[in-house]
Amino acid sequence: MDLAIGIHSMAPAGGTELNVFQVSRGLAQRGHAIDLIAARDGSLADEYRTFCRSVTRRPVFDFARSTALRDLVRMAPAVVAAARKKPDVVYPNRFAEIVWAVAAGRLSGAPVVCHLHEIRHARPGSFPNEHVRRFIAVSEFLKGQWVEIGLNPDLIDVVHNGVSSDQYPAGGKEERASARARLGLPQEGFIALYFGRLDPEKGIDVLLDAWRRLGLGGEEGRLLLVGSPSTHLRDGNRYVEGLQANAPPGCIWLPSQADVVPPLHAADVVVLPTICDEGFPRVIVEAMATGRPALASRIGGIPELLTGEFERFLMEPGDAGMIASALDSLVGWQQREPELAGRCSAHIRDHFSLDRLVEGVERSLTAAAGEVQGEGSAWI
Repeated sequence: MDLAIGIHSMAPAGGTELNVFQVSRGLAQRGHAIDLIAARDGSLADEYRTFCRSVTRRPVFDFARSTALRDLVRMAPAVVAAARKKPDVVYPNRFAEIVWAVAAGRLSGAPVVCHLHEIRHARPGSFPNEHVRRFIAVSEFLKGQWVEIGLNPDLIDVVHNGVSSDQYPAGGKEERASARARLGLPQEGFIALYFGRLDPEKGIDVLLDAWRRLGLGGEEGRLLLVGSPSTHLRDGNRYVEGLQANAPPGCIWLPSQADVVPPLHAADVVVLPTICDEGFPRVIVEAMATGRPALASRIGGIPELLTGEFERFLMEPGDAGMIASALDSLVGWQQREPELAGRCSAHIRDHFSLDRLVEGVERSLTAAAGEVQGEGSAWI
């Protein structure tokens, strides 16, 4: 199957970009030809070229009715570039790219399958969704959100994100010691980790309050915060400076890391105190793949990840006291419950592996291509 894949950036800026990269590579390994249309360059460009049939840079895909004429003119080269590849499926990975994808699909006669990672950027009633053959949502929660605002539930496949255990390997005592030395962290003591965007909606202020309540002093514990300000914040640096100024003792701040495995291996537990609805936060999956328990808010798609015995790690959003109690219960867990690390890794391997993700996406793409072949081009 020939796929025209549209992406916003070839930089690993967040979970969506990493997901697109890993799925694209997985599809190529399964024998599908990938023609990539990218709006922005990035550090993953060379790796994309190792498995894509072609990588083409074209102007942005974003479209707004208020600037429709200008955006259509700027979008035209990307539409033509995709259509010239004569794809079997046009596969955009942001809803904001839907106009580009539909235009490329109409020009080439290929169906469109759109991957839905969030809901904040657009609303179905404003875009030509009747020309999208299928949608892929990263969680049942996200599917429900899109159904509420008008998408046909029969057209939405739920495919949870996943990670490879090779890329997020389990880490024991030796890996923990090595990672702490590499990051300049103390060898002894409990370390809780937050990593991701530094943004008010992530509930970082709640986590700082929880750490203050936990009251670990001196060498007893550290709270490691790894990340950089969100690009959409008007004054992200000032926001972070405010957090740091009011942080309790024992906090260590590091900028975003291209390789998140060392911080994960250095940590004893990972915390995601988000106060916003997230479709599928990769942070939890990445943490548990390495054998770390993950504490996270009972919100959005997170309860779909922390199931079974791991429901005990769900916390009420914004509840600093509950986070503090949960952290306290996990101090020294390796001695009391050493088998927990293996169960965390197995949970991800069994339910949220990269292979399961790629298989699910492949099923949706193949089904869409088969449906259109059976109908000819009447859907356009």
